[in-house]
Amino acid sequence: MHTWNDKVKLIISDVDDTIAPVYKNASNEMIREIEKLLSEEKVIFFLSGQSYTNVYGRVVEHIDQKLRQRVLLGVCNGAEVFGYDNDGNKITDPVFSVEKLGNMNFDTVRLERVIDTILKEFSLVPYPVMEIEKFKEITNSNPLYIMMENRRLQITFDFINGLNFCDYDLPVNIPGILKNVQDIRVPVIKRAKQLLEQEGLDVEPYMAGTFAIDFNIKGVNKSLPIENLISSGKAFCLDSCSKITFSDPDEIEIWGDSFSTLKNGADVFMSNAVPMECRTISFRDFAHDEIPGNCNIVIWNGNYRLYDGLLEYLNSR
Repeated sequence: MHTWNDKVKLIISDVDDTIAPVYKNASNEMIREIEKLLSEEKVIFFLSGQSYTNVYGRVVEHIDQKLRQRVLLGVCNGAEVFGYDNDGNKITDPVFSVEKLGNMNFDTVRLERVIDTILKEFSLVPYPVMEIEKFKEITNSNPLYIMMENRRLQITFDFINGLNFCDYDLPVNIPGILKNVQDIRVPVIKRAKQLLEQEGLDVEPYMAGTFAIDFNIKGVNKSLPIENLISSGKAFCLDSCSKITFSDPDEIEIWGDSFSTLKNGADVFMSNAVPMECRTISFRDFAHDEIPGNCNIVIWNGNYRLYDGLLEYLNSR
């Protein structure tokens, strides 16, 4: 198995399927391991496509409040990052926000208008976010029923009920949009791009995870907040924790599960934002020829994968 990195000071970690199952809380054992790391004065930067409420409730809320000052929480694929003060309370103003960068045409009213059009044209029925098993049960696994969440700077569709739509004649009839597709996200994204261009919005729809579409501000990905908070991988300073300086690439480590270049792995952006020598550990298997050539990515080689693999790694310390 890959050995523990004793030099690490800053850990940048994905959340879904790395720290916890999707839409479920991190296990008690995972929280205990996170608290051990924080008590050793390491900083953990959680970086997720989910909303603040989602990740806080599933992970951060369960961490000892006295240790949260060494936690950063990046949400909506890095559109905003929040920190915690010495008492473990959330600092109201984000330590990073894409809105502060300016020069973008983003309007929630017009974006919601595009979303409403897509829902109607594809006969999609939106439900609030809930545990996956519960959603499948109450929707009878109908593939046109989706979970939808408006995260303000990002709107997400989750096609929980599967992506094989061969047996469904999609109700949409728009030139250039194919019917009877394997993955309904393909025509949805194509149509969304048309509508977003008509509205002149700086928003881009793209596939996320196994069954989602994220409607995100153009240019937002998991590298953006890292590059803005860590100058050339050499300095890190926030009001919420003491200054950390980096003299060795081993002092930064990245954890995730989505690095495949063939599957638009969102976690690759985290690796691209730090010096190439920094180690990245993928807790999901994928072919070696899918590993980006400019990143130091290793695939966890223990007995378990995803969050169980991460626990195995942490327990090996």
